[in-house]
Amino acid sequence: MSNNVMQELAKTAFRDLAVTQSTPTIKGSSQYGILNEVVPISSLGGSAISQNSLFSCSSGTSQGGFGAISLDGAMPFRPGQGEKDLFTARFSEGQVGSEQFAGAINANSGGGWGYNGTEFGILLRFGGAIVIQELTVTGAAGGAENATVTIDGTEYTVPLTAGTVQHNASEIADSLTTQVPLWFFEQVDDQVIVTSLISAPATGAFTFSSSTAIAAFVEVAAGVLPTDIWTPQYHDDPEKRWNGEPMPELNPNLINNYKIQFGPSVGFFSVFSTVTNEYVLVHTINENNTSTGVLIENPTFGHSWYALNRAGTSNVTTEGTFAGLYREGKDTITKATDSIHAEVTAGTTEVPMFSLKSRGSINSVINEASAIIKSIQVASDSTKPIIATLTTGGTLTGANWQYIDENNSTLLIDESATAITGGKHISITGFEVINSSELDSELRRGDIFTLSVNVASGGGSSSFSGVITYLEDL
Repeated sequence: MSNNVMQELAKTAFRDLAVTQSTPTIKGSSQYGILNEVVPISSLGGSAISQNSLFSCSSGTSQGGFGAISLDGAMPFRPGQGEKDLFTARFSEGQVGSEQFAGAINANSGGGWGYNGTEFGILLRFGGAIVIQELTVTGAAGGAENATVTIDGTEYTVPLTAGTVQHNASEIADSLTTQVPLWFFEQVDDQVIVTSLISAPATGAFTFSSSTAIAAFVEVAAGVLPTDIWTPQYHDDPEKRWNGEPMPELNPNLINNYKIQFGPSVGFFSVFSTVTNEYVLVHTINENNTSTGVLIENPTFGHSWYALNRAGTSNVTTEGTFAGLYREGKDTITKATDSIHAEVTAGTTEVPMFSLKSRGSINSVINEASAIIKSIQVASDSTKPIIATLTTGGTLTGANWQYIDENNSTLLIDESATAITGGKHISITGFEVINSSELDSELRRGDIFTLSVNVASGGGSSSFSGVITYLEDL
């Protein structure tokens, strides 16, 4: 390996000397065959499983079939700090009409290794946009009835019951969530916000019909298929192949360790060599001083492995053992905290005080950010012990989600729910006042956090006042 390459590998994504410790932000490993740190998705005969200490994604043999496994979450971009993705991957032999990928990615952009058909190389993806539709319910159902809701040309049956327009919007969002893959549905007031999870145009219709309920769709953002630029490992034209070390010993059909570093409009792609026992820089992408626009509009990335049949019908597989997203330096959030306050009356039965939910999208962009619950404070006039319960992922009865700030916050708030079931709980008890700081409970797209309260056995109804402090890691 040349001295120049060694010098490059000893630098951060901003090309400073790498003297700062990397901080892990999100990790996932297949060593126990458990999928609780990742999100598996498959369709049309594809599969996404964990077996033999491998995350394994297969396309199946149907055209359009795919399997994908992604880390649960994404690493928010920090201005001035580099990021890197360390992972392993193995690709089956590429086939015509198929695509295999492993690397850093979000709904609109990404970069990593894989096969474009039969050619192995590095993918740069950019310029994609998601579809966002808003379904506004203007007339509530007069009784029990089935609505027909069409999502991108496919009809779904949604049961409705009598209630308010907000109640029907919640029923629609909940029903479609269980039925429709690759779309995200959430109720906000009298609307259902419909967000695609893949950047591509919607070619089918969006419609609503029911016997008494009235609702209509409006398109907020049109989907755009991203631009894919594949740079092959080998090409007769030197300008069209990897611009770093050629690394002829690399066999992508075997497990290899890969590394991607991200900086300001740059990406550095390295593979661990069995010859030098070092990471080898095989390719650099540098888009500085080339455009008046922004190549990667949202540089907040997660990690995925996937196998896809775009036009072919041959089964292909992408596998990996682990992945970790790391920040170069400390993972420090510099934004100020915000807070919300509510009051409720509760007896010995647990009553939700308020809930926060991370939105699917904001300002026509899919929400890749996270929110951090920092602390809670609960006070009561009860003479009995009081209990505060923190629940993540619970099911709320009677929730009516509202924007905290439609254009400036990734969170929704509910103060209408009357009960909560399921989810994971932490209960804290005390007299008159309960304080809990440094919670650092993270909310990602679709996650729900609820603060509920009650009085210990033997106590009567009491007034409760509660405060949650949080920050949004945008």
